[in-house]
Amino acid sequence: MWKIEHQCPQCGAPVSLEETERLFACSHCKVRLYIASDSILRYYLPPVRFEEPVVYVPYWRTKGIDFTCRASGITTGVIDRTSLACRASRFPYSLGVRTQALTLRFVGRTVEKALLQPSIDLGDTHEEAPAPVTLPDRSFISDPVLFRVAMREVESLIYSPVGFQGDTLRDAIDGKNLGRQINEALSEIHSRNEAQDEVSFIPTLCPNCGADLIGEKESIMLFCASCQQAWKVAGGALQSERVAFLPGAKGARYLPFWAVQAHLEGIEDIDDRLFIDPVKTGRQWSRRIYLDDPGFSFWLPAFKVNPSIFLTLAERATVAQPALNDAIADMRDDLYPVTLPAGEAVKLAKVIATLLVGTPETVHPFFDRVTAKPDEAQLCFIPFSFSGYQLVQEEMRMSVFPNALKYGRNL
Repeated sequence: MWKIEHQCPQCGAPVSLEETERLFACSHCKVRLYIASDSILRYYLPPVRFEEPVVYVPYWRTKGIDFTCRASGITTGVIDRTSLACRASRFPYSLGVRTQALTLRFVGRTVEKALLQPSIDLGDTHEEAPAPVTLPDRSFISDPVLFRVAMREVESLIYSPVGFQGDTLRDAIDGKNLGRQINEALSEIHSRNEAQDEVSFIPTLCPNCGADLIGEKESIMLFCASCQQAWKVAGGALQSERVAFLPGAKGARYLPFWAVQAHLEGIEDIDDRLFIDPVKTGRQWSRRIYLDDPGFSFWLPAFKVNPSIFLTLAERATVAQPALNDAIADMRDDLYPVTLPAGEAVKLAKVIATLLVGTPETVHPFFDRVTAKPDEAQLCFIPFSFSGYQLVQEEMRMSVFPNALKYGRNL
């Protein structure tokens, strides 16, 4: 896990943060603060071989899970990479392992004027769609890739320092010769960012009653047990969020799910309407449930977990279609932290659709044209009861091991 070096905004004591941390407590003054930013988080590597001034080269950082849908099924892979964010061939394409060996720092006004402007968008470096098939007929391919979806946990910019030694450009960490000063290098260096505010820190106190908010270090949502209110950070401030809780037995563990009503653009190209296949799900209904029915929701876990478990939980909860009007408003005990935003979870809506639909051999080849557009997302906590070594949700026929939740936090 990458480390970020910082100082406590209240007492100035040194603080070491993990890359995915959003909530930290100072071990010296005990203050608890939430890390907030109106834009993508930006870090830099301090120079080692050169004194200031140096110039900082931008790199996109992406971490997450890649889901690949093939004719034979869905496979997953880990995304963990950095790539050059400016068009200058003299700089290394990737940061390699140096970010694991060195500590990062938040970008502030002290280095702002020395940052190179990113000239390559994140989407241009990390394509989610597979390369076009060049054969005239995909039937010649035994197991073609239908589509890919990337669920990103981390997206950030990391700046690596370079410096000048005479007319030679060198890496300011390992001293590697990057070439002589030529127009290409100078044109990049002269393209600076405009001044921006650095990351802000928000006290984790309830805006309603002043009580301490409940949350873990990677939580994207905080809860107040005193006034029964949920809060998220938006626009540099805490904003209230509507949360529902399905009724459960005493002592239940509540896991968060996003109930997302999403429009699947492109399914109109499929001749038959898409419906949940009762044979695959083992359930019987009095009527077919179509994916474009009014009120149909994809139920997606709002927490990180092993990708195969994520898909299973999402499939079972979506098949169950819990009624949100049965939910209660009171805050429950033993809430599992919300660590995955709705915007990332909804990317898997069409992946879940491929697991549910009838006649998959007919409709799966068309899913590369389908795009999930979220209309509304509601956070809802579903109760799980302990049964032996598992957490079980009997009504929805799904279960998960507590250790799977524990290890899922390290993905």
